[in-house]
Amino acid sequence: MAHARTHPRQRRGGGAFTGLLLGGAFILALLIGWVVWGGGTPDLRDRAASIDIEMPRAPRLPATPNPEPLPLPSPARPG
Repeated sequence: MAHARTHPRQRRGGGAFTGLLLGGAFILALLIGWVVWGGGTPDLRDRAASIDIEMPRAPRLPATPNPEPLPLPSPARPG
């Protein structure tokens, strides 16, 4: 029976790159866990409380008209 021979690079596939990628992700997860567990994360609540943002103001409404009707012009008192 004949056996098919494969090149060593074809046999390996992407195992080395995948292992390197997973190893880097594992080390990164360990570093993040160590920083969080050690209390090295900044407290953002104090910073957010000290921010003072000046909001734009709404335009002022025009003056309300006088509700009393104007007197009708007469020849004695022109308009």
